[in-house]
Amino acid sequence: MTHRSSADIHTCSPVKYQGGFGYSTPLSNASNAYLSVYGWIRGTPWIEYYIVENYATFHPLSQPGVTYIGSITTDGSTYDLGFQTYFGVPRTPTSATGPVTIRRLWSVRKAKRTAGAVTVAAHWAAWASAGPIGTSHEWEIVACESFNIEGKCEVHVL
Repeated sequence: MTHRSSADIHTCSPVKYQGGFGYSTPLSNASNAYLSVYGWIRGTPWIEYYIVENYATFHPLSQPGVTYIGSITTDGSTYDLGFQTYFGVPRTPTSATGPVTIRRLWSVRKAKRTAGAVTVAAHWAAWASAGPIGTSHEWEIVACESFNIEGKCEVHVL
């Protein structure tokens, strides 16, 4: 997967982006790719989050260990919400020394798209109703992520 550009963005501001997102035949049943707003929050537990705008082959909430917590409607679509908890090392510049408890938050758009604005604050409000979300923001990007699949992603943060 190629990635042309991205930029750091701020949590409470709407995120505007445009680009292309495509993929070929999955290489296995465990293949997928995401176009998402992605980031980390330092806390107890650490928070890793995805606001998925588009995905390739399977719905991210169908992964083992993900708990469905409801849905919200924002930015012209319904998003399914979920979370999972795991033990690992955060992928941040100021990572904890050694493994910690991490809560991964998911918000997955039903009407997939490759351009638009994401009202991040709406997702934070929905996630907060299901548990702690932390307050010490580490970083946030518009990201293309893939595993066991070939494709192309080009993103421009506006």
